[in-house]
Amino acid sequence: MKVLPSSGPPRTAYVLLPTRYGIQRNAPASVVLDPANPDVAVLDDRVDAAVLAAIAADPRWATVRIPGRFLRQGGLAVIIAFAAGLIVSLPLWILLLR
Repeated sequence: MKVLPSSGPPRTAYVLLPTRYGIQRNAPASVVLDPANPDVAVLDDRVDAAVLAAIAADPRWATVRIPGRFLRQGGLAVIIAFAAGLIVSLPLWILLLR
């Protein structure tokens, strides 16, 4: 889930969500971030509709780019490492199979 904390940069977080709550994609929700591990959050079901409307109307949703999981989990580094591995190993395989 994408989160915009009041202090700190916007980011994605893994949210513990009980099955009785069906949250639709891009629907506003209030979460409580774990202070020890800011990548983990718990759904805060104590908020009312006015607070959810304020969360949805936050102008930072339109102005701040939140990195996706691909970038957050090192996707670009994995692709570069894979390409480097192919570049190094392919000539070795060609030499060994001759």
